[in-house]
Amino acid sequence: MNDNKPKARRDSTHIAIWVNADEKEAIGATARQCNASLSDFGRTLMLGHEPVNALDYATAGTLLKINADLGRLGGLLTL
Repeated sequence: MNDNKPKARRDSTHIAIWVNADEKEAIGATARQCNASLSDFGRTLMLGHEPVNALDYATAGTLLKINADLGRLGGLLTL
């Protein structure tokens, strides 16, 4: 039996923090930029990790699409 499995989130403990409405909106906006829920965003920060900005992934995806388009265009030009 594998005892090294991580615990399910439903078996975890809840942590509550107090913020005002403006702070909650600012935290929520930052979490959305990182494409994360408030829980995931808070957990990442509280464990001392750097959150990854989702805009980086969007930009990389756009660049990959442009690169593929240029490859197809180059293939057509060689015909």
